[in-house]
Amino acid sequence: MSENSSSSLSLPRRCASCQAQKECLFFSIPLDLLHKIQSAVEVRCYSRGCTVIRQGQAANGVYIVRTGWLKLYRVTDAGRRRVVGIASPGTVLGLVSLVTGTPFSNSAETLEECELEFVPESDFSSILEQNPLMALNLLRAVGERTRKSHDDLYNFAGRQPSAGRLLNVLGNLGQACGQRTADGIRLRIPFTVQDLADEIGCSRQWTTRLLTELESRNLIQRKNGWIVLMRPESSTRTGARPQTSARPKPTRA
Repeated sequence: MSENSSSSLSLPRRCASCQAQKECLFFSIPLDLLHKIQSAVEVRCYSRGCTVIRQGQAANGVYIVRTGWLKLYRVTDAGRRRVVGIASPGTVLGLVSLVTGTPFSNSAETLEECELEFVPESDFSSILEQNPLMALNLLRAVGERTRKSHDDLYNFAGRQPSAGRLLNVLGNLGQACGQRTADGIRLRIPFTVQDLADEIGCSRQWTTRLLTELESRNLIQRKNGWIVLMRPESSTRTGARPQTSARPKPTRA
């Protein structure tokens, strides 16, 4: 997998046309500071299926997603891959690892062609020192990530059934990368059943069964590999609990 790099980025010009301004930490930086760091920013383009950051590697800077979507996943001690989130335009990758001085806790893999901006550690630290507002936004971003982690732990503690977890995951994906159509909200990126299974902590077979049940209840519709949320308000409601039959008991030979 190849990667193309360029260091001729003019941040003020690109930021002016960026659709992810309000989601990006750099949106609060004054223009004069943006011009100072423009030579340090490196634009990196990736094709689908490329690993941008790898779990366990040391962080030497941050990546800002400009275009495209990435899958964030973690490999467990048992060697199982679990999807922990989706990075959309405006997302900053490697933020917590850089600030805490710890290795990357997750890996990031592109789901389509992506363009990212890389800011080296030294330049990023200088930006924080010169811009207290951005440091405040940084704290908010870390706090939001911590809140989400707590929600995930709550769900995986058995307080929410697997069907509810799947419905919430689909709703969150619809908000992050959905496209509104006449039928509902279509997930713009074709997620595989295994991706969804990794996200909710279930087997691929059980996740397929859950998808079939959600479809029978007219909550989702599957078309040519895409998932359409028929009732988005149900998918994003906390604690949604569609009726689900009990998990079948294993049979003995």
